[in-house]
Amino acid sequence: MPSRPESCSNPWRVAVVSSLYNETWVSGLRSHFNAELKIICPAIQISEYSVPGSFELPLAVDLLAKSQQFDAIA
Repeated sequence: MPSRPESCSNPWRVAVVSSLYNETWVSGLRSHFNAELKIICPAIQISEYSVPGSFELPLAVDLLAKSQQFDAIA
């Protein structure tokens, strides 16, 4: 397992976009991802978005990127 990056104190704004398809698998991945983000950056602000399937993922990411409200989108 790779080592974690150094902890940050900036209140990053991160959008996490995931599919509702295979929700059993996706919810586990999303929760572990969010937990790791909170360990690395305790002041992080995570906004979660769900879309029906894989086709909608890049569309949602594009809309979120155009909003310029987030420091990162996953």
